[in-house]
Amino acid sequence: MNKAVVIAENEAVLQEILSQPFWKEKNIAVQGIYTDNTDKYTEEEKTLEELFDAQDTGFLYMLEKTDDISAIKTLKNNIFEKYMWLSLYADKKSLLPPKKMLENMFELVCELSPFTTNDKIAKVIAYVLASPEGDLRQTSVAESLYINSSYLSTVFTANINIRFVDYVNNVRLRRAAMLLTSTDLKIADIADRLEYRDISYFSKLFKKKFGMTPSLYRIPDNYNYQI
Repeated sequence: MNKAVVIAENEAVLQEILSQPFWKEKNIAVQGIYTDNTDKYTEEEKTLEELFDAQDTGFLYMLEKTDDISAIKTLKNNIFEKYMWLSLYADKKSLLPPKKMLENMFELVCELSPFTTNDKIAKVIAYVLASPEGDLRQTSVAESLYINSSYLSTVFTANINIRFVDYVNNVRLRRAAMLLTSTDLKIADIADRLEYRDISYFSKLFKKKFGMTPSLYRIPDNYNYQI
């Protein structure tokens, strides 16, 4: 389960944020901090990096307050070095504003690399993240990591609060999103690379996750529609 800290100077606002269903849906244990002196939470690059590593939503609060673009760009590069698997799911050369890019990276880390104290499950997560286009069947992953398949199924769900097969789909769909926006590969080829032999099934899963079809997702936000 991920941990989160929400900091606010208004107690009513804080309570409203804490009551949102988002935390339970994302399997986040949230803690609220009500203070009339948020300045004590520094906006130094080191603090931001520590919050990011802790998968702490205090990171988003701090990021919003930080105006040092140079520090943000340095932090982005440091995070790509620490989380090497991120390059499979996020474009380091993205033209997004640095803050938005960092926000997206943070969300990817929270979703795809959830916190666990179980070493075996941590190895499973690292294995899946490193090879989204490989054989990620439960039996194959268990065999590769010398883990009992039934144990993997049961303990993974208990630790991460998501079924192994659903986690794998999330990873693969995030990889698909990256391939759609950073390559000219055909959608059918992307689906095939990610072990989705049925392109209709792939499109259905993709639309359920991202709210649009793969072909629409591929269209840039700044595309100029003309008749």
